[in-house]
Amino acid sequence: MEDHFITATEVRGSINLLRVRLETLETMATGLGKRHFDFVMAENKVQSWGCKSVLYAQARMRVTR
Repeated sequence: MEDHFITATEVRGSINLLRVRLETLETMATGLGKRHFDFVMAENKVQSWGCKSVLYAQARMRVTR
């Protein structure tokens, strides 16, 4: 059986690809959070004070190097 070693270049390429994918997911999550917030705020206008929603989700991505 042949051994296959991963080169440093392949590792860096894989990490960069993962970063790009994670940034895309973070952008999508941010957009969904904003859409939800806009929807909730529009709905809150017709709710009584005791029934208003106060939950707000926000995406964050922390990059470590």
